[in-house]
Amino acid sequence: MDLKKIQEKIDKFDKERGWEKFPASLVLSHLIEELGEISRYIQFEEGYKKKGIGHEYNVKNLKREFAQVFALFVQLALHYGIDLEDAILEELEIMEKRFPKKEWKMYMGKYEPHYKISDVVTSFLSYENKILILKRSKDVSTYRGKWAAISGTIENEKPIEAAYREISEELGLKREDIELIGRGDILKVIDEDLRNIFYVHPFLFELKTEKDLKLNFEHTEYKWIDKEDLKRMETVPKLKEALDSCMK
Repeated sequence: MDLKKIQEKIDKFDKERGWEKFPASLVLSHLIEELGEISRYIQFEEGYKKKGIGHEYNVKNLKREFAQVFALFVQLALHYGIDLEDAILEELEIMEKRFPKKEWKMYMGKYEPHYKISDVVTSFLSYENKILILKRSKDVSTYRGKWAAISGTIENEKPIEAAYREISEELGLKREDIELIGRGDILKVIDEDLRNIFYVHPFLFELKTEKDLKLNFEHTEYKWIDKEDLKRMETVPKLKEALDSCMK
């Protein structure tokens, strides 16, 4: 049975009982009530409420709750003379254009519920077999006081362009001052405290000649270290793994 026939069947059922006379406000209130039962089921299922520890569980038939919600929703649409099948097909055509499937497929491949998702670059700078690391200041939003590479959010740009931009902003270096020598695999970093998932794009650059580095507000100091020194330092998550990925 298609949606149009289901809507016709519900319309006939309601009219046989005179239910079409109910005002929309009451049908909506009933619909919200039944949705509340589904909400209650989800709260218990996901552990927000716990039977026996201050809560009682009384959702017995989830299948019926969905059926009741759907029937009331159809009743409300009938009240306003809306053909749901036509409305849904028309809306799908609009959504096909509004939400490109390729881009959304890529986005949802990274998605995890209740977490913010951020794509960031982390750029390492090498000079005379040493690696540059910087200490994050108290004025940044995350990982204050931790050692890091040159990092920042990718802002509607290619990752490599974000890397060059961050190096310029944080160190005052120009493109001609550095050379790209390595690019690592994207790392997934889940921060439970921040409720954030970072997709880290690592790069390794070589500083062509010695330069005075001009730190901005994001860092308080910097050091040139050996790669192995990272093991003994308090760094942002997976900093060593990011560097190793660039040097494979």
